[in-house]
Amino acid sequence: MSDEVTSEERLQEIFVALGSVKRLLILRLLAEAVTGRTRSLAAGLTISEVATAVEITRFAASHHLKILRAAGVVKATRDRQSLRHELEINTFLSIDEWLLPLLQSVETQVER
Repeated sequence: MSDEVTSEERLQEIFVALGSVKRLLILRLLAEAVTGRTRSLAAGLTISEVATAVEITRFAASHHLKILRAAGVVKATRDRQSLRHELEINTFLSIDEWLLPLLQSVETQVER
């Protein structure tokens, strides 16, 4: 048996990481941060910014972000003394590639 991770196994890791309302709120927050960002603002959000916006403790925010990073859904970059978190765009493109054929199949069935 190969040690290679299949695309289905990879998707399972991602969907498990998305299996929390708080983590979904964090993802939406990170997506909105990208669309609302101006050039004067640094990319991504810190743990404190996420905690405040989602109304959870810094510890809880750190925990959720760690799970999202481990699944490859979020990436972090060091900015002086803090980590700034952003969506990992390639992961969402992979999800889209997997979901698109399913959605097209459903649309075809609905049109019948």
